[in-house]
Amino acid sequence: MSDPLSAGAKYAWDVFVSHATEDKDRVALPLAEKLKQAGLRPWLDRTDVDPGDNLRRKVNEGLSRSRFGVVILSDTFFEKKWTVDELDALMAMERPGHEIVIPLLHCVSPASLAERYPLLANRACLDTSGGLDHVAAEIIRVVLKRGSQSPSESVPTLRRRLLDLLDTAPDGAHVRQFLQHHSQILEHATGAHQPTVVWTPALGGFSPDVCVANYLPTTSRREWHVIVLASIRSELFPNGTDINPSIKKALDELEALRKWIPDNYVEARKTLSDINGQFRGVVVTGRRAELGSEQARRLEQYNDLLFGTRIRTYDWLVEAS
Repeated sequence: MSDPLSAGAKYAWDVFVSHATEDKDRVALPLAEKLKQAGLRPWLDRTDVDPGDNLRRKVNEGLSRSRFGVVILSDTFFEKKWTVDELDALMAMERPGHEIVIPLLHCVSPASLAERYPLLANRACLDTSGGLDHVAAEIIRVVLKRGSQSPSESVPTLRRRLLDLLDTAPDGAHVRQFLQHHSQILEHATGAHQPTVVWTPALGGFSPDVCVANYLPTTSRREWHVIVLASIRSELFPNGTDINPSIKKALDELEALRKWIPDNYVEARKTLSDINGQFRGVVVTGRRAELGSEQARRLEQYNDLLFGTRIRTYDWLVEAS
């Protein structure tokens, strides 16, 4: 796999994922996928070693050019010489005040770890028993906290990573996962100041993907954007005249929410403070370049007929990134 960074760059990956083969499918692969969805660049043998590559050389390159090492510590990990060698190499790269090893316990207790590898006895560890979503979030937090040298922050840019995701993601749920780690995109897109961001709130049987509030200091209240992340690749007007049924469904759900809120203010405002039926609805779908001039004109006309809601393409988010 070609390295997108220049030959002189020190880091090419954010995290080296060290693991035993037995832990690949259940832990290493899904964890690496979650990190990718957040825009990080994990090194993993299955994706970063091509057929014909010298495995030892590629592993050495991955170790030396990764900022952090996530080490999946299991019984099988400690039974293999080469996995322990990887851990030794990562530990040797540390220096005082600059720890790079992120230990991840998988069906191993801290006491057992202390017996098998005393150098990690006093290190705070993650544990797969808490779920891989939590593990991924903690790794992302650590990496981005020290992001000045992070390949994920410098190459490619945040916008480039979002564009790459839009080219490959099967649905809006993957975009939502990305935005959860980069909520500044939503803040810029909605123009929110002192923003409040709420993910998938339950509102009268409807759960939009995300709600973003703009705090208005003159009134000490919040103005909400209620956002639905619809299909990335569905055609807006498949038969040339009528809106795509999936988009129409999202629009109808937003309209039903407007009618539900006035009769359920107490319940609604427990979830979204200050929400009212005058919120700004947004359905995000498709790409501008794929519309064509006729569909773009039709979309503009369709938006003019909507009350308080707009259909926007995913370029709305790209331009805010």
